[in-house]
Amino acid sequence: MTGLAFSDLRNLTPENMKQAEDGVWWIHTARKKTGTPCHIPLMELPLQLIKKYCGISDQGKLFPMLSCSKTNINLKKIAKLLHGRVEFLGEIPEKIDWIVSLPEYDLALFDNKKNKTDREVAKTLLPEIKAWLEEIDDFSNDNLFTALSEKAKEKGVKSGSVFWIMRIAITGMAVTPGGATEIAELLGKNETFARIDKPLGYLTK
Repeated sequence: MTGLAFSDLRNLTPENMKQAEDGVWWIHTARKKTGTPCHIPLMELPLQLIKKYCGISDQGKLFPMLSCSKTNINLKKIAKLLHGRVEFLGEIPEKIDWIVSLPEYDLALFDNKKNKTDREVAKTLLPEIKAWLEEIDDFSNDNLFTALSEKAKEKGVKSGSVFWIMRIAITGMAVTPGGATEIAELLGKNETFARIDKPLGYLTK
């Protein structure tokens, strides 16, 4: 949407953005590889993304970004989650914005008749889910799904209850592309644990 290389995009700061007299926002920067100045007018979708993510980076950058190789790995995982679930590019941000930052929790999301869960069930089961996850070294989707399904069976609870509570805890969303274990693989072990701690704090108040 801008034509910038990854390294150029990663180095952008809010100072690179300027608004012209006609109201159009521009990116003014120089290519890292060649030093060539470039001036890029921004369409609505890039502006929406900048508005959503600007200020999150702890390094003063325009976007919070990982290394190129890690970004490519994650993009493939995200593309797999979104496959068949979006028709237009403009739908993507709202479906995956929980990846960058969690929304405010609505504890009512833990209430689900089909999976026989509610806030009290989540309060009891979520600490156990975290303990089960701590025992798992291989955080791939398939391994997580198998291991947690076995733990649920041993506990005598529905695996659907486990996956519903876990997905709500790590995304804060009622509807997500992909299930709990797919999302946990994408987030990684440390981030998954950090996200489980947030609703635990709310549920135990």
